[in-house]
Amino acid sequence: MKAARICPGYRDELTLLFRDQSEQVKKKRSVPQTAPKTTTPRRASPALTPTPPEEIIHILPPLAQDPEEQGVCYFYNSYVTQNSITFPDGYFNYLPEIMLDKPIDSPLPLLIASLGMAFIANQHDDQALLCRAMSKYALTLKLMKVMLRDPVAQLSDEALICVHLMGIYEASTCQNNSIMAWTNHVEGAAALIKLRGSEQLDRSMGRRLFTQLRAQILITCIAKRIRVPEEILKWNRHVGDSESGLMLHVATLSDISCRFANMRAERDSIGKFLISAESLVACLALDAELDAFAAKFQIHYPFCVVYPEEESDLLLRGSYYLYPNSWVGVVWNSYRSIRLLTNEMIYDQAGFRMQQVLAQSELGPGVNTYYLGLRRTAKDRIIGLADDVCATVPFFFGYHMFGKAWKVRQPPTSGNANLLLWPLFTSGDSSHITSETRAWIIRTLEAICSMSGHRQALMLAHVLRDRDGSSAQEKYIQEVDQFTTM
Repeated sequence: MKAARICPGYRDELTLLFRDQSEQVKKKRSVPQTAPKTTTPRRASPALTPTPPEEIIHILPPLAQDPEEQGVCYFYNSYVTQNSITFPDGYFNYLPEIMLDKPIDSPLPLLIASLGMAFIANQHDDQALLCRAMSKYALTLKLMKVMLRDPVAQLSDEALICVHLMGIYEASTCQNNSIMAWTNHVEGAAALIKLRGSEQLDRSMGRRLFTQLRAQILITCIAKRIRVPEEILKWNRHVGDSESGLMLHVATLSDISCRFANMRAERDSIGKFLISAESLVACLALDAELDAFAAKFQIHYPFCVVYPEEESDLLLRGSYYLYPNSWVGVVWNSYRSIRLLTNEMIYDQAGFRMQQVLAQSELGPGVNTYYLGLRRTAKDRIIGLADDVCATVPFFFGYHMFGKAWKVRQPPTSGNANLLLWPLFTSGDSSHITSETRAWIIRTLEAICSMSGHRQALMLAHVLRDRDGSSAQEKYIQEVDQFTTM
């Protein structure tokens, strides 16, 4: 008012909005520039001289994320973060709490970064990034050697988690002697569990780590046809007594799996067990337990069978299974894998007993018919269980049928894909499935490697492809033994 000016009022708020002027800039640049006038321009202060928009683009540095940060983010997205659709909680959802007081140069943060970078490098075939991951992993190994020499540090949760993650790293890279290294890490984890004693089961974190590594130890024992350590058997029952809900069923299935592993290890190591009639009886009793487990589990944790109208390479038999979450799917696939292997034993033992019956002419033909019926039932069950495992692939890949179109419900992660490896390999290794089914499983394993960067999937696919009638698991064991004796 003192300046005798008229107040225009409040400014138009629309003039304060950000606008995309990219097209205007392009037009300005496309107009041919005329020669500058000869008049001397008025000099302006450098601090007030505006920079043209097209020059700002070149001045600003690219927004690139550090590879190690990318690796950490990838790992957390695959194994840690929660997702209500697929996972009720992440496989390693306890890591953020443990990482709070860990310096960045301690083994656990370094291992997480190297593991995530390895997955990304495998996905994109980036050898430079893989070398960086291997360098970080080599540093982790040095630090772990120091930690495991410390009588106090070797009993810590961090030490056990690191050994577990190191096994995943070796399995994901699968280079040279990674098969042996993965087996060694699992056996190392079993040794640490023994050192930690039964007191670890008194803590929730101790029980969580035990149940996670119990699954890896079981896979190793079944694959190598060796007995499960006595401590694992005893503590597994102790943990099962305090579990409820889904974990109670997991403990029950783990107990059956342990007994199966010991039964097969005994059959392979003691010759007289092969000719014993009790062998077949024990297999039939174990199969009956698994049948009862499935009936009870179906009541509490059922799954849906979906029959989409549109065909897809994701489908083997025209349908797929939909689960409440991935953990329920994992338990179902674990059951199918153990029961498939149990029926492989029933098929073999019934055939052996039938040969004994044929050699004893005083026995009637009805006994022989009984063993033929057992073999036929076992073979049909093996084929059905393998098809059931294959029907879970679309769910773990994150696909679902909406109307007549396939859509991604959630992008698949390395964590999802890792849960399919051993069920698929066990199914593909059976001599009773068709060549079409085995070829489909091999393609799926190759897709898992391409999708998640998990190289163990590709290695398992190669083992199944080179299968010449003998068990692929036996070839896998031979590779482990070969590296062990080198």
